[in-house]
Amino acid sequence: MAPSPFSSSSAGGSCCVLSNTLLLCVSAGFVNWRSDQLYHNKAFSLRLMLYDIVRYHVGPPLMVVGVTVGIQVLAVLGGKGLTCDWSLVGSSEAWCVVGVLAFWALLSLWVPGKEFIGPVPQFGRAPRYRDNGYKFYWYSVILCFLILMFRPGLASRIYYIFPEILAACNITALVFCVYLLIRGKVSPQTAEKLPPRPLVYEFYRGMEMHPRWLGVDVKQLTVCRFGMMAWQLLVIIFLVAGSSKNGLTFGKLVCAFLQSVYIGKFFWWETGYFDTIDIRYDRAGYYICWGCIVFVPGLYTFTSYFLVARPPVISGSGAFLCLILGLISIALNYRVDWEKQYFRQNKGKCFLWGRQAKFIKATYVTPNQEKRTSLLLTSGCWGMCRHLNYVFELLLALSWSLIGVGRGLGPFLYFFFLTILLVHRVFRDEEKCKAKYGQYWDEYCKVVPYRLIPGMKIMSQDLGAAVGRSLVVWCVIASAAAAEDKMELHEDCVSCGTVGMCVPLSSLCDGSWDCPTGEDEDRQFCDVSIKTSKLF
Repeated sequence: MAPSPFSSSSAGGSCCVLSNTLLLCVSAGFVNWRSDQLYHNKAFSLRLMLYDIVRYHVGPPLMVVGVTVGIQVLAVLGGKGLTCDWSLVGSSEAWCVVGVLAFWALLSLWVPGKEFIGPVPQFGRAPRYRDNGYKFYWYSVILCFLILMFRPGLASRIYYIFPEILAACNITALVFCVYLLIRGKVSPQTAEKLPPRPLVYEFYRGMEMHPRWLGVDVKQLTVCRFGMMAWQLLVIIFLVAGSSKNGLTFGKLVCAFLQSVYIGKFFWWETGYFDTIDIRYDRAGYYICWGCIVFVPGLYTFTSYFLVARPPVISGSGAFLCLILGLISIALNYRVDWEKQYFRQNKGKCFLWGRQAKFIKATYVTPNQEKRTSLLLTSGCWGMCRHLNYVFELLLALSWSLIGVGRGLGPFLYFFFLTILLVHRVFRDEEKCKAKYGQYWDEYCKVVPYRLIPGMKIMSQDLGAAVGRSLVVWCVIASAAAAEDKMELHEDCVSCGTVGMCVPLSSLCDGSWDCPTGEDEDRQFCDVSIKTSKLF
């Protein structure tokens, strides 16, 4: 099951995935198992203990220090000497910019209006969100253009102090995450009890699922109203700054336009984002809140930021082809997701591509012993391959990155990151679906054998097994905070040193969206190892 169709969920887990690439390199060195050796294997038990050390004690500090500093260095290098030097504390101008954007984000959630009630979590009440995202988007964009119309030099000034703006965002995000950590430990808003973990890991993961601050939902504030809107406004600002320095070109317009359509679709669909894994299962901590306050403005805007100092050299016809590629990708991405929603709304009784929709009727049992049924669509776009929507998201990101062709790898950093993110999601999604649907998922994979590209069995047989086993480590670590949050200790999960050893798979929770409790996190690690090995 796909996350946000517009990759907004990548905002939520953005810094998590990049940092966990480092953890993958560390973990993959000592994780090379066989499913029939999982039980009664001292070597495997040692590897699990090493994984435990990496996950809780080594990974989070490396991530917090490395990515926090790295995003600042990237801003300085991307400016190519046309921006100010890196400042640890920002500047008065930078703090003013951050403060105005933060207040504007809060104001959009304070104004009276329609509310959207999210899915009910295991602990606490259902989260309440403000349902005015699309209006907020257009008000913000129009106001930005009006300000720049009357103060055209402001765009160049914001570009010049961008490293200081990121520094101010960094301090704001770190202080805010410390506040969330302390409040979650001292005065939590729910009665949920979490097992104690190393302090840095708790800071990284977060303590509460749906905390509220100043009367608003923290995730909606940081992810949607600050991070995603900062991305949009900075794209406009960098377009104006680059035009004032080097003139306005068709390539610059295409780059900004495609990103704006991408972000606009997110705000149009904002309430749908509240039902994704990022919002439902990720706690409000460093990796989601810091990621959206700092990482999204720093990396997601990097193509536009990079091209201010290095104007595009692509021809007008080349830029036009990029525009066509982007628009086609947007349309096809929308079509793929529309087919899924249309199929669900009509409960399978509909036509796709002029034919009666085909599906596999899958039954499964929840941890509460409730029998449920899902329909696995095998017609239309979803009959071509299992994650076709990800392909069009990648093509869209590539379309605006290609505007910088001839300027090195800088314009493609976001595209490379998104590729890593979505490949990770493919394996995470399929592991969850395999755990949830069992034999029905196997049947579905036979009917729809291709993962990403129709006609190509990517990562199949021996290569797939080798790559898959490495990606399992990445998926487990990248999903660690979310996985732990929706799991409780099973009474039949035996402790073995610092990690638990598994019992028969038949007793395991499906670990899916529909799983309100789940299994112990260490049991899931064993479970993922076995079940993912069967995917290849």
